[in-house]
Amino acid sequence: MRIPVRQRLAALYDIAVAAVDPRRILPACSRLEQDRFVFERQGRAVSLDRPDRDAGGRWRILAIGKAAGSLAEGLMAVPGMDAGMGTAVAEGLLVAQELPPPGALSAAWRQMPGDHPWPGERSVAAGQAVLAFASAARPADRHLVLLSGGASALCAAPAPGLTLADKDSVLRALMRAGATIAELNTVRKHLSALKGGRLATALMAAPGATRDATTALPTLLTLAVSDVQGDDPAIIGSGPTVPDPTTYVDALEVLRRHALIERLPPAVRQHLEAGVAGYISETPKPGRQGDSTGAYAVIATLDDALEAIAQAAASVGAPRVLSLGRVLHGAVDAHAAQLAALLRQHRGEAPLLLVAGGEPVVRVSGEGRGGRAQELALRLAVELEGESGITVLVAGTDGRDGPTEAAGAFADGGTLARARKAGCDPRAALERNDSNRALGAAGDLFTTGPTGTNVADVVVAWVDGR
Repeated sequence: MRIPVRQRLAALYDIAVAAVDPRRILPACSRLEQDRFVFERQGRAVSLDRPDRDAGGRWRILAIGKAAGSLAEGLMAVPGMDAGMGTAVAEGLLVAQELPPPGALSAAWRQMPGDHPWPGERSVAAGQAVLAFASAARPADRHLVLLSGGASALCAAPAPGLTLADKDSVLRALMRAGATIAELNTVRKHLSALKGGRLATALMAAPGATRDATTALPTLLTLAVSDVQGDDPAIIGSGPTVPDPTTYVDALEVLRRHALIERLPPAVRQHLEAGVAGYISETPKPGRQGDSTGAYAVIATLDDALEAIAQAAASVGAPRVLSLGRVLHGAVDAHAAQLAALLRQHRGEAPLLLVAGGEPVVRVSGEGRGGRAQELALRLAVELEGESGITVLVAGTDGRDGPTEAAGAFADGGTLARARKAGCDPRAALERNDSNRALGAAGDLFTTGPTGTNVADVVVAWVDGR
């Protein structure tokens, strides 16, 4: 029996998500040795020595981000890490949008919900809890930080003198202006008490905490799931545990570039200008003596997800694969035009599967609902209107695209006609950034629920053979 194209694309999405699920990766790639915890994948290993119990040392785990629950569950599935095996994590703090199910983690874990995509009061409460967690560190403790995308919004700790409303207004303005994630994080870091390496500084502030006197191993290890271009630790989650190469000068330059300086809340402008003048300390900088922030490993990336799709193409009947890789980091309208042209050009005797990924930039000018994936899907539908034999799925690997319940959407040559038949003008919806409504009217929304991971967005497209 012939499997419907949309079902094939959905199956490939599931394969991509499974490839970057921390609940699978951590137990498979981690081990607890006699004297240390080790994570090893693709020939690269990082490690963290065990705490010295006699000196009062404890395992303390901090998990923040959209994949925090899965990271925590995956870590605790590593043989020996659970309380019943005698190594007993003494204290864990988890901040996520979706918390693990009851019983998934032991009573040693405190779980706190944060707000996403916009930080709210729950995010501020989580930020205060993280600061308190860091302030309770002892020199002999060993810390594992489990980090993933979304951490910037889920955990908010405004710098002294600033409020959440101050930060929120600036970041919303930057997003509306089409700022990149790197630009957003440059500003975020310089308005925060946690981001840009400040969390590591807080965790390792106890005398002697930076390195144990008897070993060269660091006392802090970060394991991260990456949702950013280039997998730069300084950008993932706004880099709370790594040195920050950006400065207050850079933050102001980002705001000038987007013509936002004159619209800043007075407290924000004063804070940034005080930083430039040296009245407020900079974020920890790379290479500076005393700013060691421990070991770091990226355990899953968008490359892993895209490779898994490409390898599974034959299993869904696609003899040809065009894998573009992580290329979707520019303007969403330009990417829609480019992808549609490629799909038309690559018709052949046999079906073709096109695979790509990234986080296209959306310039928000309306008050509608949607997200990057749905915006790209609707723009692809415009480009492909009337075209037969091409079906596209665009979806976020976290299972939630923007402030909606959808992971993304399908698009084909009939999407616009179906939306109009249901009483929605899809082109007018695009003008309002209301892709969710238009795609819902067309019956093209793709809903999965939270996946427990987050490595940005994937595009999977099917082109029929002649």
